[in-house]
Amino acid sequence: MTIAESLPQTRPLSRRVPMIIGCALCMELIDSTVVMTALPQMASDFGAPSIRITPVSVSGV
Repeated sequence: MTIAESLPQTRPLSRRVPMIIGCALCMELIDSTVVMTALPQMASDFGAPSIRITPVSVSGV
């Protein structure tokens, strides 16, 4: 028996893994776009200048 024969057989990566990663990156992009678009309104609702809310929104994304 050779070393190659004793190793477990592995399947090649399925298409699911890249699809899941792509969907996660797309969701992250959409989320950050929505937050940055809503930032001025959130700042006015909290009664704070936009520059004070930017670090909070960036840390959330």
